[in-house]
Amino acid sequence: MAHHDHWQNYWNNSVTGSFGSEEPSWYRSHILPRWRTLFEAVPNGSRILDIATGNGAVTRVALKVASSAGKQLEIEAVDRVPTRIIDGVTLLTPSPLEQFQPQAERYQLISSQFGLEYARPEPVIPRLATALKPEGRIAVIAHHVDSLISHNSREELAQYRSLLQDFPVFERMEKLILVMGEIRSTGDRKRLQHNPRAQQARLALNRCIARLTGRHPQGIVVAEVLKQAQYLFQQGISLSVTERVGHLKRLRQHTQQARQRITDQLNAALDGDRLGRLEQLSIKAGLEAFRSAPILDEQGRLLAWELHCRKP
Repeated sequence: MAHHDHWQNYWNNSVTGSFGSEEPSWYRSHILPRWRTLFEAVPNGSRILDIATGNGAVTRVALKVASSAGKQLEIEAVDRVPTRIIDGVTLLTPSPLEQFQPQAERYQLISSQFGLEYARPEPVIPRLATALKPEGRIAVIAHHVDSLISHNSREELAQYRSLLQDFPVFERMEKLILVMGEIRSTGDRKRLQHNPRAQQARLALNRCIARLTGRHPQGIVVAEVLKQAQYLFQQGISLSVTERVGHLKRLRQHTQQARQRITDQLNAALDGDRLGRLEQLSIKAGLEAFRSAPILDEQGRLLAWELHCRKP
């Protein structure tokens, strides 16, 4: 798998943010309002850059705020992989942030939601500082190692490991498909019922699934993968063997890519040392008013970390 293909494929699936097709309630309650407040305060005519934009979750908020307030914002965005174009946003040539070369003193605001932390800060922070106009600001919401997101991601990663390494569930499903062969008629179905090799393969798969779900009885990832695989042995049973095996291989690849995205996210999450390093680099780059604060939900659980700084 080519480096970062797992992210490009993810954004190609029309999702807006890194949470998939549906935003969590805590995101709508505690993250989105912060972006709305920020964009409401940006002066009319400002130029904004959203880095590691994905499919433009933050730029969509900026566009809505600008439309509601009747002001003009010039919005640019960049990501390391090609993503979807949004009307009203200029999508810059894909580039890793470490290699991104923005024009000097171009932006009043540089924003990042769950993106900046994926990059090495040493080459990135000085370039972002240079790209800011005087009085310009950088606003970042980032993953943290102790956040609710990271906690859930570690549980998801354990499920991916079980699916892809600890239990041969994909291998058992492929073997059953091959033993079942082509199922084109009622006669084929009847013969299958009396095929001892098929019965043996089905029992082996069921035992494997029982052990897997026993390890993760509340596993959302496991349940979703098994639900998608179930199609091959129910509605999709009349597909050819080649089609069913192809579907299974795509499901496995999707699972592998999802595991890689979760791994990337956990590796990127900030801790105390990384937060301190970001502050040091920002000050060294001439930025000031560095502010670092947790974002908590109603129960006091850490959701993300917020960073702000300004160019004097």
